[in-house]
Amino acid sequence: MLLQQAIAYITRKRTRNLVLFLILLLILSCLYFCFSLMQVGGRLEDHIKQSAGTSFALTSKQGNTPFALKEAEKVQRLAGVGAMVPQYESPVRILGKEAVTGQQSVERDDLGQEAKQALGAVFTQKTDQHLDFRSGSFQLVQGKHLSDQARGQILIHEELAKKNKLKVGDSLTLSSFQMGETPAKEQTFKIVGIFSGKKQEKFTGMTSDLSENQVYLPYEDATKLLGLSQQEVTQVTFGVKDPEKIDALLKQVKSLDLDWQSLRLVEDRKAFDQMKGILSDPRRPGTDHDDRPPGDGSRCSIALTQSLDTGADP
Repeated sequence: MLLQQAIAYITRKRTRNLVLFLILLLILSCLYFCFSLMQVGGRLEDHIKQSAGTSFALTSKQGNTPFALKEAEKVQRLAGVGAMVPQYESPVRILGKEAVTGQQSVERDDLGQEAKQALGAVFTQKTDQHLDFRSGSFQLVQGKHLSDQARGQILIHEELAKKNKLKVGDSLTLSSFQMGETPAKEQTFKIVGIFSGKKQEKFTGMTSDLSENQVYLPYEDATKLLGLSQQEVTQVTFGVKDPEKIDALLKQVKSLDLDWQSLRLVEDRKAFDQMKGILSDPRRPGTDHDDRPPGDGSRCSIALTQSLDTGADP
């Protein structure tokens, strides 16, 4: 009886009930949209934090003086530390081709012909994450970046490519510099990428000082070409899983039993600070008011010679 009365009522008030149903449906749809937007916003904020590039580096206090990779492996075991990227910098000789020449503020007459064949080699992994590229100093214009699985590959500057009429897919032979009685080693690399740009240069009188003679090679090839007796690095960069906890993480790193007489930490969080300012902008819905000025637009990454030294001896 009650069911029949309800059906009769709905039938008589069909138009009004339809309007009420549509209003209720609209309210529920708006609520669902708002909750979905809040979830997407939270995930987007987490993604921005992760992609901010916050990181720190372990490097020598004496410039590019090598140290054992096992020292850096102690840092990698800490919770909160992300990917570890080793790096080894050393000049190498270009064979059968010519290095780019240019004016330098330092001129030396005590260097032989080999110094005019020198390239500045950076043996590393994942060049798309390297400071030189992330900061915008260099930009890949052809080919691809080196991956962490790359072997026997090389990235070269477009000016070096133009001077020697090289292109992606060509080969380039390099050798180490002979040190005392140790003979130089040679290795041929396949060009997989060409980049452009210029970075801050330090002049020593060698052609390897010029940005145009900078090359990037897989870290694993350093041992073979340079004849290293063990896995050595001149810098190791570490990612940070949670940029907001980097201060606590750095305190943990400084408490480790490392050779702090010769090692130091360097870091630069400008981009993350800028990102925090954007996320806390009072014009952004759902955030507290924050009058902090935005950063200067720099990428948050490790800088060896250009960043603030935060690694005081513990």
